Amino acid sequence: MKLSMGLAILASLGTAPAYAAPTLTTIATFTATNGSAPLAGVIADASGNLYGTTAHGGGGSSAGTVFEIPNTGGGFGALTTLATFTPTNGIYQGGANPEAPLFQDASGNLFGTTLSGGTYGGHARGTVFEIPNAGGGTYGSLATIWNITGTTGFQPTGGLTADASGNLFGTSSTGQVFEIPKTGTGYGTLSVVAQTAGAYGGVTMDASGDLFGTGPNGTYNQGVVWEIPKTGGTYGTETILANFNVADGANPVSGVIIDAAGNLFGTDQGNSGAASAGGTVFEIPNTGGGTYGSLITLAHLDGGGNSGLIEDALGNLFGTASTGGTYGQGAVFEIPNTGGHYGAEIDLVSFDATNGGAYDPLAGLFADASGNLFGTTGAGGGSVNCTNGCGTVFELTGSGFQTATNSPEQVPEPASILAFGAGTAALAIVRRRRRQISCAGDVQA
Repeated sequence: MKLSMGLAILASLGTAPAYAAPTLTTIATFTATNGSAPLAGVIADASGNLYGTTAHGGGGSSAGTVFEIPNTGGGFGALTTLATFTPTNGIYQGGANPEAPLFQDASGNLFGTTLSGGTYGGHARGTVFEIPNAGGGTYGSLATIWNITGTTGFQPTGGLTADASGNLFGTSSTGQVFEIPKTGTGYGTLSVVAQTAGAYGGVTMDASGDLFGTGPNGTYNQGVVWEIPKTGGTYGTETILANFNVADGANPVSGVIIDAAGNLFGTDQGNSGAASAGGTVFEIPNTGGGTYGSLITLAHLDGGGNSGLIEDALGNLFGTASTGGTYGQGAVFEIPNTGGHYGAEIDLVSFDATNGGAYDPLAGLFADASGNLFGTTGAGGGSVNCTNGCGTVFELTGSGFQTATNSPEQVPEPASILAFGAGTAALAIVRRRRRQISCAGDVQA
């Protein structure tokens, strides 16, 4: 990666206004007791309160948590644990190891998936869960919406999304794309709407209800981007939009985002020994009429494209890399939109594990209405309860991320404005490589 820079280049405006060096602040540190290994990033509600999951920890023999960090109006308060995943008679019937991001509906209810646990096969299958919003800033008890079975999938690998009717959609590691319909009294029976060759993460839904995602295999066995088209209320069969061939990238372990013109963007991990060794940022252009062009490599990364992307109101792309940066321990980067083209990677901040510092940001970012960026690191933070630190939640201010309210009046073409609320985090941040972080009280399910 390039050296850390305090500039957000907006060459599409004909100038490159200088921003003060971005400020990285740790707003929560995990200690194993309150969770460890936050692998999925955070989302936020309309009041700016942050929500996320940890894959491990929580005290005792629990296997992960759901947490909240309240917005106090002038900063953030102490982390509160909303739920812990604990066993009953040695069985994690309520799920275990949530590694995917949360999704929040319009009523403030939180939804997520666990990689393991449930009533089918002990630690082997996984669950879909809900934490209901009880009003007044409180939440109810964790409830299982569905226990994943061997016939309807195996290990839900990514976060959930919902259509306009509130029906939930997700994926499993064995390639099933599933739907859980919303009913008048809750949620109905999970059904598989399509079978893909494989799914690394969750699904992204466009305005027509078509579903998009990434997976392994493909023509060159280096990964694919797929589409499940929706026609007349039903879903068709998988269409492969792109096959990675090592030279243009490999292993797209996170999902894709969609801009206002319907173009798809994402990252991949790359393939060691190839030009794409550090991963790439790619685009699949929407050519109209339900068709897509060939995959375009927008930028090469040298820090590992494990996380998804978010896009600001000027079409600039932002993400995290788990390695690279000044210290080789991760960075927050920007790929600037230069008027329909994209510039080279700019590292906005580099992570440094020295003296217990946070590092290894595996998850994507969330942007609030002021353009502040939020994310998590899977390790670091200085806790003695975890071998490499239990991880952190961070805030990055002054990044130059342009929202609809803080952007200059002139917007370059294409005007790629993507909503960046809780839904964006759920779409942009998906399945990433599992980490085995040794923490007191962790259960490796």
